[in-house]
Amino acid sequence: YDDLFERACIARGIPYNVQSPGIEARGGGDQLTIFQLDGSVSNPASLVVTEQDAVKARSNGGYWQDVAEAIGDRPIIVIGHSLRDENARRVLFERGSGAGLYVSINHDPMDDILRERFNLTQYVGSADDFLQSYEAALRRAGVLPNTPPTNVES
Repeated sequence: YDDLFERACIARGIPYNVQSPGIEARGGGDQLTIFQLDGSVSNPASLVVTEQDAVKARSNGGYWQDVAEAIGDRPIIVIGHSLRDENARRVLFERGSGAGLYVSINHDPMDDILRERFNLTQYVGSADDFLQSYEAALRRAGVLPNTPPTNVES
């Protein structure tokens, strides 16, 4: 729903575009695609709130094909989405057989079954904690520079 990843791209100077299952598409970049499964608060008409909205979103075959092609067999990280959400499960069904990670603020035993079916390992913690540890790991691996860029306010 939010623009957290868009703001991160802007702060890092990463050209990006945003896709959602409706007609909304933002940004003109080609380095990173952000798929917003349930629309965006920046465009309230795009939000998937009701079951009728979700059914309509899942009927956009081209969008889901784009998601499947972008993910392929690559590892996936699920942040901020319930595994019981039909749209989130659609992504997991569409992707290949690669491993993945599920970031959750707490452990829910009911999610264990779904995580096992989708080959997801659980990370218990906040999205902020996870992203900070992930960024630190990328810096240690030399994928990101050791000095973070200056924050950009918008």
